[in-house]
Order: sequence, then structure tokens, then C-alpha cells
Amino acid sequence: MDSDTSDKTLFPTFARTRPPDTQISKSVAAVLKAFNWTQVTFFYSNAADTHFGKIASTISEVFSKSGIEITAKKTWNTHYLHGYTANPFVKLVADTYQDTRSK
Repeated sequence: MDSDTSDKTLFPTFARTRPPDTQISKSVAAVLKAFNWTQVTFFYSNAADTHFGKIASTISEVFSKSGIEITAKKTWNTHYLHGYTANPFVKLVADTYQDTRSK
């Protein structure tokens, strides 16, 4: 996941099966801009054994550079397994939907 491994002078034979966070973030920003979305609420897991905090930081930076405002960031600290654990999104959406795109 680390973008440092994209440096071909240091890692000439490295091949990744997952694109770096910056590439994923730019793709998400491009889709949002294609639909003229300039404001979003951003949800992500901050569970202790995940790397989502680092990914969220990269997404936030790319959104800012792309002119997409994050009106709120909300997290949950457990793993979500659909059908097996409580769905954190119901409360997160209920808490944020009125302010997400109303500016």
C-alpha cells in the first residue's frame, strides 16, 4: 500500500496488485467531480488493526486539491461485516445527511 514502492529507481521489479492510495483517491475525486459533487461527508473505519486512517488522510488531501470540500468526517472503530455486525452507516447517515450537501 505504501507509495514509496512506486519509485522504480529503488524498486525496479516491484509489481503491485493494488494501486497506491493516491491513484485510488484521484479516481474517486474524478468520479465526484464528473457528477458535480463539490461537498461530501467522509466516513471511514478507524479500527485499530486497519490502515484506513492513512488512506483517509490521502483521500482528504486529494479532495482538497481537487476542490472537493469535506463537510464532516465520521468514523467507527469496529469491523463491519454485513449481516454479522451492527451497521454503523445508519447512525452516521442519520447524523449527517442534512448538512452534507446543504451549503
